[in-house]
Amino acid sequence: MLATETFKEWLPAWEALCDASDAVAPPEAVAAIQGLRDIGALSYEESVSLIHRVIDSIIDDALEADREFRRLDRALDVFEEQHGIDFSNGVAEESRPVEWQLLRHRHRRRFNGVTALVLRRFGERRSANLLTRNPDEYDRLCDETFGGDTRSGPEADQR
Repeated sequence: MLATETFKEWLPAWEALCDASDAVAPPEAVAAIQGLRDIGALSYEESVSLIHRVIDSIIDDALEADREFRRLDRALDVFEEQHGIDFSNGVAEESRPVEWQLLRHRHRRRFNGVTALVLRRFGERRSANLLTRNPDEYDRLCDETFGGDTRSGPEADQR
């Protein structure tokens, strides 16, 4: 991807790489992405979003298997229903009840922790550390490379 010089050249190459990563199992796709990054064909930023895209279903499975995440997820749903919280009304998180903000923070932290564990299983320690230490930067890398909102899990529910 780094060899392409214009966006017009970059986009078809990116789409071909995404299609190719979908055609193989996640471990093979991650290994291929890491290999491309190692030889300089992909930047770290591009690899973060590609790897997240490839392992998204594995992250979803890990979240589903995590009892604490499921408990927090259910608690958020119940709280939102009881208090009539609707994300489509555009109210900022900071203006929502403090109890909700605390529950939301714990939910997101658990989501990021489970995601970081999956990243580490694939040898992506740098990305896992970035996610746990600076989740907004991790999200920015994914969003910027994809050119749109790519977050799943708890962030997707708000958009």
